[in-house]
Amino acid sequence: MSEQEILEGNKMIAEFMGIEIVKRNDEDAVFMLENAAFPEYFRCTKHNTYNSDWNLLMPVLEKIEALEYNVNVNGLACHIEKPNGEIICYSKQFEDKKATCYSAAKSFIRWYKRRVCPPSNNFK
Repeated sequence: MSEQEILEGNKMIAEFMGIEIVKRNDEDAVFMLENAAFPEYFRCTKHNTYNSDWNLLMPVLEKIEALEYNVNVNGLACHIEKPNGEIICYSKQFEDKKATCYSAAKSFIRWYKRRVCPPSNNFK
């Protein structure tokens, strides 16, 4: 996967997670709220590392499950299915679970955006 594909995938996942993407210094960025010392700041989307950080990726999979879809990981394979068992997407092309789950999550989000979201493609 190229760096551009990773950036676009991470951006798509951030939007799915309800994070608003804005332009800041000619780069895509997300507005962050943190703690009292740094109550707000902008972080470039290239630092949203859903592709390499389980701590960011797991809430994505949990949100998919909260939407009443099933996320199944078995060895190096991952598939996401409707409650009736119909498989929406399947991924088994990577050497580790994280990359496989990341690929399946991106495929699901593309499907969800086309099939479920209103025409505005608003994930909220």
